[in-house]
Amino acid sequence: MKLSVIIPVYNEADFIEKSYQSIFNQNLKDFEILYVDNNSMDASVENINKLIEKDSKVRLLFQTKQGAAAARNMGIQAAKGDYIYVFDVDDEIYPGALNKMVGVLDSYPDMDAVFGKMVKSYQGISETEKPMDETHEIIFKEKPYWGLYWFENLKHVVGPPAFLYRSNVFSKIGNYNEEIKNTEDTALDIKLGMTCNVAFLDTYVYLYFKHASSTIEMAKKNEDLVSMHWSRFVKSHLPFYLEN
Repeated sequence: MKLSVIIPVYNEADFIEKSYQSIFNQNLKDFEILYVDNNSMDASVENINKLIEKDSKVRLLFQTKQGAAAARNMGIQAAKGDYIYVFDVDDEIYPGALNKMVGVLDSYPDMDAVFGKMVKSYQGISETEKPMDETHEIIFKEKPYWGLYWFENLKHVVGPPAFLYRSNVFSKIGNYNEEIKNTEDTALDIKLGMTCNVAFLDTYVYLYFKHASSTIEMAKKNEDLVSMHWSRFVKSHLPFYLEN
């Protein structure tokens, strides 16, 4: 199988169908969608099961350990695809973006991953004007360029749906650190950029939907920035520095 799409879910019943359509409309040829329910108490599981009834490419896993890292890791372990795409259920993908990223990894077998650009918006793709600064150029930098680029300024960081990984990259860098909350994706991608071959596709891949009930927005309300990012430094970056 070419591609596994992993989608963690926690009380996000309203986004299930929309997330499915966002993947389905990419016109992918050989893929699976793995929803990983993370103790949802709403109709998320019911809505996922409705998708399973109509599409055999959809699978449902259950992760009882709370947290996006644990849910994503379960999906990675169960994935059958050569490539892995980690999607957030409330976001949207721009038309054709996944096939473009698959094309990059197909064309450059020495690349461990490829990433593109994201748009942040309080509205969906259809209501949000996409910036006109994409060139669709593929840019290569020697490691650890991208890792340092993301580490030095969080404004450079793009979320998980901007990345497409080869499945074997996780055996090189490990999975998401389940001891880190909310910034575990940044920790993983900085390690990726420090140690692996990563290509940049100058194309907008996805829209990050900013809304009050999202996990990260709620965390920002409940924690100050130092507290939110401290565990990432002491549980990921510092050990990496000491080991290397």
